[in-house]
Amino acid sequence: MTMAELRLIPPAALLWVVTLIIIGTRTPWWALALVFVVGVGVVFWDVGLALTTTVIGVLGVLITSIRAIIVDTTTIHPVVTATAASYAHRTNTGWIQQFRIDDYPVTLPVITHQRPDIPIGTLTDTASVVIPRNVGDFDKQKVRELFAVGDKVVIQMGYNGELLQEFEGFITQVSADFPITISLSDAMWKLRQLSVNYVSAKASLKTFLTEVVKDYPLEVEDISLGSVRFSNTTLGAVLDKLQKDWSIYSFIRAGKLTIAKPYSDVKAGKEIKHFDLERNCTENNLKYLSKEERTIKIIGTSSFGKGKRLQYEFGDENPKTTLKMTWHVSSQAELEKEVKRLYKLHKREGFEGSFTTYGTPSLQHGEKIRLSSTLYPDRHGEYYVDRVKKSISNAQYRQEIEISGNAL
Repeated sequence: MTMAELRLIPPAALLWVVTLIIIGTRTPWWALALVFVVGVGVVFWDVGLALTTTVIGVLGVLITSIRAIIVDTTTIHPVVTATAASYAHRTNTGWIQQFRIDDYPVTLPVITHQRPDIPIGTLTDTASVVIPRNVGDFDKQKVRELFAVGDKVVIQMGYNGELLQEFEGFITQVSADFPITISLSDAMWKLRQLSVNYVSAKASLKTFLTEVVKDYPLEVEDISLGSVRFSNTTLGAVLDKLQKDWSIYSFIRAGKLTIAKPYSDVKAGKEIKHFDLERNCTENNLKYLSKEERTIKIIGTSSFGKGKRLQYEFGDENPKTTLKMTWHVSSQAELEKEVKRLYKLHKREGFEGSFTTYGTPSLQHGEKIRLSSTLYPDRHGEYYVDRVKKSISNAQYRQEIEISGNAL
């Protein structure tokens, strides 16, 4: 070992020791005392090395102390609520599924040995309002009097006094201290709590919901469910089962509880809003996938008559995406035709991911949009919107639009 290498030992060893001292004692004073003692000791060997060792030791104490304070003052909730953002797909060692946590910028992968039985999150609209600490004439002691769980809330957004209603729902949670965060959910929050005790040998979705949901407008496809027994459960649990087993989603649209495919309200002739990625988009997190990169499997089912059920799977091996869809056909040939048609539809090359645009034109999930690129004119196409996140902060009104490559 050369003399130059030996000179690295004192500062490196000191840095490790002071880090361990702060982690163990949660105070910088003992570590600083050690830095002083070591610095004085090294002076008798080399003044320049003593100065370097002391500076490195002090910086180590400072950085480690700051990180220790951050760790000690950060509250980690024992329960984190996440929503499934993708279907599970197989890996070499098990299964992987993406989950989304509110206000976290990216989805998080969860790996399991067994296939998870968790459906993609329902299309319930949620919102949050943050009231900063410096709001005048505001008594924080009366927060829960002003904002009570269950209170109705309407949020309007827009430019130059021209406002659109972007959200209507109820307060579901109010934080205890500043900045006050008010969590909101649309009418699904209350509807999902309805008690359900329902038994029928030949049930239809419309008949079932008409009996359970008595005081809220409905828009429901008349789908045969066959023989069902829902005992001592809630409407939320039943809707989750419909989504998992039938790929039928529940959401509030135009003031009605709508039970349908996510894109079933898209009508021919409806104006399609156009977005150019270089002109009216402020941020672009999209990637362009070829047909070969877009691997998918379609699992199609059909129930009809007295409990009769058909199933057909078609697609790529080891797919990145697996879609479970329900059709209402009465023959295996018809089901296979629909599954292959949907597979061909999804195998087109196109964009996947998200982009951010201005607050208008206003979008909702399930709408069809047209995307184009000035830089890549050959990459234009039409897509369904999977998710919309709207925000107003620092006088900026934005929409984050998420698409999953459903090019049409």
